[in-house]
Amino acid sequence: MSKNTISASATGLPSRRLFLAAGSAATVFGAISAAAHGTEASDLLSLIAKHRAAREAFCEAIDLQEATQDRYDEAYPDPVLTPAGPGRSYELTYGYDFCKKGIADDFEEQRKKLSGLVRLDPTAAEQALAAIDAKEVERIATLDVNFAADEARKEAFGLSAANRRWQETNDAERELTIILLAYQCRDIEEARIKVEYVMSSPLKDEIHDEDLLMPLLQSFVRPTLTV
Repeated sequence: MSKNTISASATGLPSRRLFLAAGSAATVFGAISAAAHGTEASDLLSLIAKHRAAREAFCEAIDLQEATQDRYDEAYPDPVLTPAGPGRSYELTYGYDFCKKGIADDFEEQRKKLSGLVRLDPTAAEQALAAIDAKEVERIATLDVNFAADEARKEAFGLSAANRRWQETNDAERELTIILLAYQCRDIEEARIKVEYVMSSPLKDEIHDEDLLMPLLQSFVRPTLTV
């Protein structure tokens, strides 16, 4: 997984895998079909169908990612460590940026310890600072090598591809969720269908997120709905 990609295990998103159960899905889409009987499918019904497909793809990606991660952990059970400051090391699972910052902080701590030496022997302090700077550069270079090797191993194993698939389907489902929630219903029947779909899916537990709640609320702030 690249250093800019969020891991699936870190996000806790597998809990979102609880998509429409077979029974509730049949109920919701049965109601939608009945409402649309004899008429051409509306934009709303098309959006619901696309959102359902996107969430199912996302759930499948979660399953794939978790299964691949489990197999990878079994194949490589020992954490990969990279050396940092004196007596310290960091696991690469924390991510590149975390490790690099940790190394920088470690060596900055060492520099601060030289404050007394600077006053006592400036020349010796200068030499010590140069040694600290050189060691920090060395540790960062080692981190680069270790991280690249770890990424290559994940790529060869198939874990990176599974992580990318997870991220792509997560982004696609999220985008369609916002579009669906922001959809402005043309009449009260569409409003009923939209709310029924939301309440019969995991979206009902997710709309507390302001990024989702606001599009939903704003979609109903329109004086053109007719009873």
